[in-house]
Amino acid sequence: MTEIDHADDVEYSYIVLVAATFIVLVLGCVAFLGD
Repeated sequence: MTEIDHADDVEYSYIVLVAATFIVLVLGCVAFLGD
């Protein structure tokens, strides 16, 4: 059970990391085009 929970935590962290990176890239493009 612990291994499964750990795998879920890793997957969740990976999704959050990708989402955060995507948001940063979008905001960066908007700021760059805005200037």
